[in-house]
Amino acid sequence: MEKINLNKIAFIGGGAMAEAIIKGIIGSGFLVAGSAIAVGEHGAERCAYLKETYGVNATTDNNEALRGADLVIFAVKPQVAPVAITSELVANFKAGAWVLSIMGSVTLEMLHNYAPGFPVIRTMPNTPLAV
Repeated sequence: MEKINLNKIAFIGGGAMAEAIIKGIIGSGFLVAGSAIAVGEHGAERCAYLKETYGVNATTDNNEALRGADLVIFAVKPQVAPVAITSELVANFKAGAWVLSIMGSVTLEMLHNYAPGFPVIRTMPNTPLAV
């Protein structure tokens, strides 16, 4: 099995589910620091909150967020995916990047269509477990 190098993790979407994962990653103390996490989020206020609370690099520019990321986490609502995860965005993924989706009701087939040629993992986290 190929090992993934996690120098940078990028989230496309910065809502409650992404925040729960960011909190867990940073709280674990051994995976990556907040400075190695980038979030592409459409809301400027939400970006400011994530930066201040977790020390992550949050931006309203998804391309900027994913630049150089080893792992790209799709954390948008399924109905937003066709607008947020475009072929132009995926063309800017780092060669060899992995994709992790936390989008409900999005199949592996759909994920492979969003990110052709990239390894994809589909999961559904449970936010209440983070509390």
